[in-house]
Amino acid sequence: MAVRHQPARTAIRPPLPPGQGWGEGHWQVRRRGSRIISAVGRALTLTLSRGERGSRIRMGGAAAILLMCTMTAALATDPDAVAGLREGARAAAEGRVSDACQRWQGAVATASSNYLRVEALARLAGEPRAGARERQAALGRLATVVAATPPRWLTDETRKVLSDQLAALSGGEVRSLSFPPGAAGSGFRGRRYLWMAGLPALPPPPSADASGRDVQDDPDQLPVPRVPGGAGAWAVVDPWHARADGADPSLHKWRFDRCLLGYTFEPVEQRRNLMGNLVWDPLEPWYATDGARWQIWQLRFRVFYPSQALGAGADYSGLARELLDTLLRGQWVGREHLGRQATDARQQPDILDVWLTENNAEQFDEAGGERWFNNLYFYQLATPRAPAEWVREVLHEYGHAMLPKVGRYLASRRYENWLEGYLGERLLMRCLGTDLQAEDEPRGGWLAAF
Repeated sequence: MAVRHQPARTAIRPPLPPGQGWGEGHWQVRRRGSRIISAVGRALTLTLSRGERGSRIRMGGAAAILLMCTMTAALATDPDAVAGLREGARAAAEGRVSDACQRWQGAVATASSNYLRVEALARLAGEPRAGARERQAALGRLATVVAATPPRWLTDETRKVLSDQLAALSGGEVRSLSFPPGAAGSGFRGRRYLWMAGLPALPPPPSADASGRDVQDDPDQLPVPRVPGGAGAWAVVDPWHARADGADPSLHKWRFDRCLLGYTFEPVEQRRNLMGNLVWDPLEPWYATDGARWQIWQLRFRVFYPSQALGAGADYSGLARELLDTLLRGQWVGREHLGRQATDARQQPDILDVWLTENNAEQFDEAGGERWFNNLYFYQLATPRAPAEWVREVLHEYGHAMLPKVGRYLASRRYENWLEGYLGERLLMRCLGTDLQAEDEPRGGWLAAF
């Protein structure tokens, strides 16, 4: 029920993790570009300390041209991968399987964004006419990539490959919710879909993985540091408690070795940006849909929780699924009824990391939940709570991420200093109740009690 407002402590990672929102390889390019800029900067510094003024200008100009050319090459990797995916799909449709596989392999090699690499690997693994050895190699590499860095976007074809053929994802389940006519502020009527899938085991630290580029230096990879989780498994530490020294004993009670992924199936549309230009939201489609409306699975939540080995024997997998289901429904209700969704500092859709723990909140002992940047915390899992109270708590914390700041009311005794959580909770619960009344199929779990 609280929001942390203290400045970030020196022991934790930077408060705004990169890669939350722009997608399209922006942060991969930025990291690569920063290394290039550093090298060029050293060259410029060297040339400015030598020779005559004319020589300095010529050398500086040459370095600037080198910088522009290299950055252009870096920015071209994703468009090249998209072209390879399209050409591969065309070749496969025409029966040129060998050419299609070659195009998809080229897309894997050139893609800067992780989701494009996953799409290309899924095409290779899911092509029944390809060689068995080639498909098996693609499937193995796909498992490594997805386990280390769950993709931000998925086409439905790739989702089916991951669900049907990939052991790296477990318990995949598609669910839906109904919006009755005239209820949603967006005007939408019909069904929206969500998908939940679990990672059965977390991968080792990136530096210990031999797959190289697939998992290292990727801003969307699972959190680091990784610490031993017991029985040869690995666990992650939430960013509030992450320290440079992974052997710090205080990390042991903040270990999470299970992860659930939550996706929503969202329309791909064209809109005008602030400059008046037509842009694709959330990304430009590269795939065919047989005349249907373009849609894409977008990663919205990553829920981390302890296994029975780390959770004093308690099994929290069912609670984690109910909580993720509530969050995904809250995301859809907020979008369709209120026109709001969780965004980052650049007003782009954000991936929220959710941490479920038996521990108490450190600053607010009585708090059942807390939000810190793009992290949602839910405490005291072992304390019994009614399903309706869980729904209220989950929507309250999501309200902090979905709505703009409302406050600060320092004299408030009944409510928090910041009221967007309370407002989000009330709005989302009312809208969700309206939608549930229109459902034509029974609901179990928390929603049945709600």
